Amino acid sequence: MTVATSAHRVPLRSVAEATGPLVAAFGTALVSGWIPVWFLVNYLRRRSLMPFVIYRLPLIERAIRQHREGVIGARRGGAGADGTLGRFV
Repeated sequence: MTVATSAHRVPLRSVAEATGPLVAAFGTALVSGWIPVWFLVNYLRRRSLMPFVIYRLPLIERAIRQHREGVIGARRGGAGADGTLGRFV
């Protein structure tokens, strides 16, 4: 059995040799996933989502304006363009 690395292939004598890197990768993934979740949960316990709401309001207003102007919206011939399923039937 061999393990491919970015530079070359490294032969493995047994599966036990791969256990160390596997445990290290698992631990790294665990810690790098745990930290942001911990941070966000603690942030939301102490604060509200109001900064995110305020951030989104101008973007929502812009999307509504562009939809009214026809810049964004349903494509011709696509689903919903004329109230039917169009070419998707």
